[in-house]
Amino acid sequence: MNSFKFLRNPIAKAHDGGYIYVDEYFYTMNKEEIVRYTYMGERKVTPKYSIVTRFVSKVHEDRFKPDYDELWYFRSISNAEYMKTLWERQDRLQTI
Repeated sequence: MNSFKFLRNPIAKAHDGGYIYVDEYFYTMNKEEIVRYTYMGERKVTPKYSIVTRFVSKVHEDRFKPDYDELWYFRSISNAEYMKTLWERQDRLQTI
């Protein structure tokens, strides 16, 4: 018998609201800063955002530890992409 979702403990809290449970697909996003130096010695930082589809099965439930410092957790891909476009727009405005 499959247990009801509200009787199970969530494995993570999503940034777009709600909880993430075992045997559900969810999405994580992180920001990397790519640093390069120009020929004049100026430091240029280019942000790169990555969205990854993840799945935690019941077998690996005990080993999963959410890392809220490095990753943002989303229940839907549309919310992750929306946040990514907001951050990219904000980064462009800061470079002007």
